[in-house]
Amino acid sequence: METIYKKLIRDNIPEIITAQGKIPIIRTLSDGEYLKALNHKLCEEVSEFLEDSCLEELCDILEVAFAIARAKGYTGKDIEDCRHMKNLKNGAFEKKLYLEKANDLEAPKHELHFICEEKPSTVSVIQLASMIRDYAGEYFTDDFAGDVLVDAPFQRLCYLKSNNVMISAIMFTCLDGYPHITAMATRRDLQNKGYGKLIMNYFVEHVSQLGFRGIELYAWSEKTRPVCASTQAFYKSVGFSVASEHMGLWAPGMITIKMKRTW
Repeated sequence: METIYKKLIRDNIPEIITAQGKIPIIRTLSDGEYLKALNHKLCEEVSEFLEDSCLEELCDILEVAFAIARAKGYTGKDIEDCRHMKNLKNGAFEKKLYLEKANDLEAPKHELHFICEEKPSTVSVIQLASMIRDYAGEYFTDDFAGDVLVDAPFQRLCYLKSNNVMISAIMFTCLDGYPHITAMATRRDLQNKGYGKLIMNYFVEHVSQLGFRGIELYAWSEKTRPVCASTQAFYKSVGFSVASEHMGLWAPGMITIKMKRTW
């Protein structure tokens, strides 16, 4: 009697079939066929888990997922690192939260508060990274929001807050004796409403009280990213000037400028 299967099997299945007194007819898949079969297998295993939510079925899903990762050149560490970063950014599923809907947030009508965190909270860092992500590929590189999540615990954060919502923020550290702005962003839907200049005024007052008489930062040159001409224009409008120009500081062949404001 012949039984047709036509599916991807675990490595020891041929021996198990032989031990049962049958002859397995198998072939080795090409890389393309293998990935396609794995994707089909993943759907199969998920379907089986939904019918019988036992540990064994859950393990089958994980085994197929790891096989797909290996086929794509990823290691177990790659998966764990990615999982950790995603949990840091978006959280896990431990709180059992269920999103019903999301309403658009109107421009702040409540009183603004200027807040400084010597050790930035996770919530504040995530809000800053979210604002930065809205500008990815334009004013910031695609991976900068992820860098902020990693770097923030070692820096300080000042921001404007209204009704528990971050409006505009400045992340900074100290470099060569000056407060050094490493990230600044305003909610994209609230651009050109004066919040950037407002937080910069608060920030200057704050670092002055700490005893500093200047601020520094690095930014993309408009020669590298024309869109950043508006960034330079903003910083110049709040008292900064270009101090120097650097080639390859952040990326090969890319120009950055150092800007400085003293008082």
